[in-house]
Amino acid sequence: MHAEALSQDERRAFPRMVPEAIAAAPELDRFLSLDDVKRITTLGKTAIYARIGRGQFPRPIPLSRSKVAWSARDLAQWQQDQRSAPRADDDVLMLTAGEDIAA
Repeated sequence: MHAEALSQDERRAFPRMVPEAIAAAPELDRFLSLDDVKRITTLGKTAIYARIGRGQFPRPIPLSRSKVAWSARDLAQWQQDQRSAPRADDDVLMLTAGEDIAA
């Protein structure tokens, strides 16, 4: 694998790895920071951790006492599961501008 064949995200994730090292370890998973996960999912920190608590989101991997990261593979699988999950009509509330909600 050549550096030119890497996506922009891969170049950012592996800035110090030489192309030969990347080619030698194609099964290498990327770690994502909380900021990466928030950007990718558009969920906030509170929503992410609430879903983790309910078993609805991948758990982070502890890297040290104060640092965690998420597996890019686990997050990709979660995204795929979200795309294929059935949606009930009452799961999504759509409002039009100016419409009142009855209690």
